[in-house]
Amino acid sequence: MGLGKNVPRRAKTQFELDREGLVFASAYTFAKVMADNPDLARRFAERLLGIRIGALEFFEVEMDIPAALRKSVRMDAILAGSGEVVEIEMQSERDGSLERRLRYYQAMIDSRSLGKGQMYRDLPELYMLAICRYDHFGTNRALHRFEMRCEDGLPLGLDNGVHVIVANTSASMLDVPPEVRSLLEYVETNEPVEGDDLTMELADATREAYADEGWVGSIMTVDMMMRVKEAEAIERGEKEGLERGLKRGLEQGIEQGEARSAALIAAMQSAGVSAEDILAAFMSDDRETLYKQYGVR
Repeated sequence: MGLGKNVPRRAKTQFELDREGLVFASAYTFAKVMADNPDLARRFAERLLGIRIGALEFFEVEMDIPAALRKSVRMDAILAGSGEVVEIEMQSERDGSLERRLRYYQAMIDSRSLGKGQMYRDLPELYMLAICRYDHFGTNRALHRFEMRCEDGLPLGLDNGVHVIVANTSASMLDVPPEVRSLLEYVETNEPVEGDDLTMELADATREAYADEGWVGSIMTVDMMMRVKEAEAIERGEKEGLERGLKRGLEQGIEQGEARSAALIAAMQSAGVSAEDILAAFMSDDRETLYKQYGVR
């Protein structure tokens, strides 16, 4: 096929840059570290929430990616313990939809937490922890805690068991205890704090995550699919924002057998084909020919 000729060298993806810098706050990496180390996840949540939590295990992982990759790629850390569910997300870029997304996540988690025949009172306590690497509210505060309160001048609260905490790693940290400051500063800088066992162990776990070649390959495949979908949209003259375009492309792709495309990308990567050549092949060659060439059924 003449792959590799006259193809400009591509820019590194954000994940590749994150890997070089051993960035803990990369969304993919953060979720993997939490999933692979439940005790670290528990201690991470306990320190920011300021409460004791029972032993946590992964309850559900929300992944808007093809089924072929779901065993390798974790997106959101959602953990369940004895009487509580903790949802943790890492937000590195500004997102005006944060509040609405938290509302959606709450509905999703509640619907999966309540088994058939259970009563509403059986819903567990839900702690939703969003860690932002920017000042979402413009307050320069490190932590923002939200509960439902009566707005009619009455000292009433709606005790529905939902607790939302939004952290800001770029804050001055004057309003939080030293252990919280150390953890948020590590998230912001990737520099573990000497004498702080949790940040030291998180740094070690982050190095282990990036050393997992199988997982890294899966992430690179997801990134490749994102670029393929974006390039296809550009070619059609319908370029959209990356997040919106990816969601739209994956929704269409699942209907059209996107798992097959994922398998093809993985096969080409295994054969040593570079990312830029895979992209060029997807855009210029007959897809069925590629499936046959790389043995993808």
